[in-house]
Amino acid sequence: MRWDRLFAELEAQADDEALAEREALVDELEAGEWADTSWRDLLAGDVVLGVRGAGPVQGRVALATPALVRLEDGNAEVVVATSAVSTVRTAGGRASDPGPVAGRLGWGHVFRALAGEMDPVALTLVDGQRLDGIIGHVGSDAVEVVLTPERRLWVPWSALATVRSR
Repeated sequence: MRWDRLFAELEAQADDEALAEREALVDELEAGEWADTSWRDLLAGDVVLGVRGAGPVQGRVALATPALVRLEDGNAEVVVATSAVSTVRTAGGRASDPGPVAGRLGWGHVFRALAGEMDPVALTLVDGQRLDGIIGHVGSDAVEVVLTPERRLWVPWSALATVRSR
């Protein structure tokens, strides 16, 4: 009888140790998965981005690339420079892969589309400055903003925080 009790205790102890090892392995695998996760991988659904120069920007993620995040917010569309993002609040989903073509889209694509529409846009720069105008010419790393017919400014893409259009 004592032998039965001893073997039962040893078996229970072995089961506890196996369970602890499995839990440790699960924790290690989960930590490894998070170690490979970029903040851009979390951009799905409704998000609030803290953006240098612009403050909180809220919307539903339409596209996320290494260079920019396009959010839809009611009637407006906001494109945010990933380099200006300081915080991210998400609902906890995972972003879908934009694909090989959409994943390479950057500011040139955004501004060429806006230039063709000739609609007013609002640019917010990382220093907090806001420029309202229409898009003129699009260079390789800068965009011309027509503020008035007499006043035009070139804005380097590195200075951009957000671009808002209707």
